[in-house]
Amino acid sequence: MATKVGNLVPEDITLLRVNILNVNIHATKEYMDKPVKHEGLEMKTGYDIALNISENACRIRLFFAFDAVNDQKKVVGLKAEIGLEYHFKVREMNRFIDKDQRLSLSVAASLINIAYSTSRGIILEKTQNTYFHGIIIPVVNSTKLLPNAQ
Repeated sequence: MATKVGNLVPEDITLLRVNILNVNIHATKEYMDKPVKHEGLEMKTGYDIALNISENACRIRLFFAFDAVNDQKKVVGLKAEIGLEYHFKVREMNRFIDKDQRLSLSVAASLINIAYSTSRGIILEKTQNTYFHGIIIPVVNSTKLLPNAQ
């Protein structure tokens, strides 16, 4: 028998497709003329969720913005913007929809966890052969990314 996570059985989730919406890496002329080793990254994230309840479908878009910083936390002229899109099927999704037509927080968090974890690998791969030399984004608590389920 499958183990439940909250009221959700993980086998009820299917990741159908992943789309790369954009990967933009920009280095200023000053940075390219004199590249400096960056000591860290400032990261901002955003998301967009869309549901098609009759199709048991959910689309999640995750957006990431990075600024490379030096040891004094000053930006060094190296930026990246990455957008990724995930399409899921959730068996009998209507069980997890509230009266306001929003996905329950536990299910939304599960889907965000899958999308975010997958994004970690994509972002690392897409930034390997750049001045970033591969961005490894941190492991996070998905409920901090998703304060309100949509």
